[in-house]
Amino acid sequence: MFSIPETFGEATLSVFVWTLIWTLYFFCGMSSIDYFFQDNQYYLQIVRKGMRCELNDRVLATTHAVLCIIFVILSFIYDGVSSSLDIPQGRLDIMFSFICPSMGYFIVDGAVVVYMAARSDNRFLVLLEVVHHLLCLWSEGVFLLTLIVPEGVRLAFITEITTPILHLRWILIQFGAPKKTITTVSLCILGGFIIFRDINMIVLAGILISVGSDKLSEVSVIGCFTVIMFVFLLSILNYYWTFLMMQKCLSVFSKKPSKDDPENSLIGSRDIVLGV
Repeated sequence: MFSIPETFGEATLSVFVWTLIWTLYFFCGMSSIDYFFQDNQYYLQIVRKGMRCELNDRVLATTHAVLCIIFVILSFIYDGVSSSLDIPQGRLDIMFSFICPSMGYFIVDGAVVVYMAARSDNRFLVLLEVVHHLLCLWSEGVFLLTLIVPEGVRLAFITEITTPILHLRWILIQFGAPKKTITTVSLCILGGFIIFRDINMIVLAGILISVGSDKLSEVSVIGCFTVIMFVFLLSILNYYWTFLMMQKCLSVFSKKPSKDDPENSLIGSRDIVLGV
């Protein structure tokens, strides 16, 4: 199931199967949460607020992020760091085997985000989230079809380190965690974005541009262009989200926070998009 497709048809079939798996996981997860937390007062509040679907989508996103981190760790353990920036001869690079599952996730999560965002008044930020998912889908497809630059794939998946703590913050807010705890977690999110998304994207851009002149262009000029554009556009999104988070963070320390307003705390990209 976790393998590198050898043809375009196999890759398409694998993405389709993983899309079905993620879809099943989403709806089964929603039913499971209903069953185990049906008597939890905080969960009942989430249901009454109409955020049941959002909670399960955050579980879905966190699951994908954790799997990304696991595959990054396994890749470093078993494949090491490729000095040639290409797959070592006769050795399976673990990172490429997770691209199809990841593409299936982005399809499902993108559909869920569009569904939830239909209730949001901020269409611009909704569009940014959709653009982010489309960029990830396209670039993962290029990585999969060209089978080059495993270091770039690793760096792209490393950005998911910030996702679990981002959704943890939302859970803390819904469960009435102390203001100090929420603010501390928010600052960790901001630091994570700067390190694992902003700085990481500069490193990723350097790798792809240095490789693009020889390896990517040899495989496909279009592939070379789209991957570089992916890094450029995704960097803009990450810097913009970081700017919004820093702005929100400054507002937290510049005024006395309200006891009944947990949203005075720093917010993350998905929270911005969904207006949470």
